[in-house]
Amino acid sequence: MLDHIFENDAVFEQIKTGLENNQGPVLVSGCTDGAKAHLVSALRGKKKRGNYKVIVTADENKAKEWVENYRFFGEDAVYFPAKDPLFYSADIHGNAIAKERLRGIESIIKGQGGVFVLSVDALMDRVVPFAEIKKNRVMISLETEVSEQEITKKFTAMGYERTPFVEAAGEFAVRGGIIDIYPFTSNCPYRIELWGGGGRFDSQF
Repeated sequence: MLDHIFENDAVFEQIKTGLENNQGPVLVSGCTDGAKAHLVSALRGKKKRGNYKVIVTADENKAKEWVENYRFFGEDAVYFPAKDPLFYSADIHGNAIAKERLRGIESIIKGQGGVFVLSVDALMDRVVPFAEIKKNRVMISLETEVSEQEITKKFTAMGYERTPFVEAAGEFAVRGGIIDIYPFTSNCPYRIELWGGGGRFDSQF
């Protein structure tokens, strides 16, 4: 960590005190992009559940740079991309963007707190109401009874694509009493095995 650079710095202490006492807005000028990330990281304070820091940039490239610069200082940041009007409906680009956005939304639902980095375009995007997103989650555990017909309708309504085999996030497959699903917010797909028309969650693969 490089926070020791700011130790006993009068200007830094003035900025920190102002923010802690909600004396804003605070204007800081003359910083390079890397220095901005360092300053924001040093001002992070203690991470608390439900406490979020939002960094808004001029464009998508700047947002990605911010995430990389911020991670250099040992801090994790969630990148929330804007919808690309040209590629959002395309399979590869659309799924990649949806995956990033839903991971950000998932962290809010869990109330973990943290840092969000997004561009002005992403900030202005209209999204589904938060209450609707929470209401339309599917929670499956070892004790959950699963109907193949009902879960298929649910996945389709949520925007998942039915395919012969699951290969990418946003896809699901149903064959021979087995349902494979690759959630947008997961790093791997999951498998649900059914017995006698109903079934229980079995394993991830």
